[in-house]
Order: sequence, then structure tokens, then C-alpha cells
Amino acid sequence: MKYRLLSVVLFVIGCITGVISCNNAKGDGSNSLPSTISYNFHIRPILSDKCFKCHGPDANKRKAS
Repeated sequence: MKYRLLSVVLFVIGCITGVISCNNAKGDGSNSLPSTISYNFHIRPILSDKCFKCHGPDANKRKAS
């Protein structure tokens, strides 16, 4: 009984470790920062997607000030 529980625990730990290592080894560069940041390329799309809907320049559609 102890060995079966131990093997299940080790299996779960191995699976979790595998998933974490696969997610960290994507190689898509998502963890690296660019050497220079461009407002139009990096920041403006975030503001456009997340902020301008409620805080944008159109006073009629603005939900917050």
C-alpha cells in the first residue's frame, strides 16, 4: 500500500515537472524583453485592447473618467 501511494505521488510530481519544463522551454521568446520599446508597436496595442473602450477619447462611449 505504501509503495503504491509513493508511486502515484512520484508520478504526479513527474507530470507536473514535465508540464512546467515544457511551458518554460517554448522558445518563442515570450519571456525576453526587447532591447528598445516602441510606443506604437508595444504599448499602444495594449491600450487599444484593454483601456480605450472605457477610457477612450469618445465622451459618449466613455464608462469611466
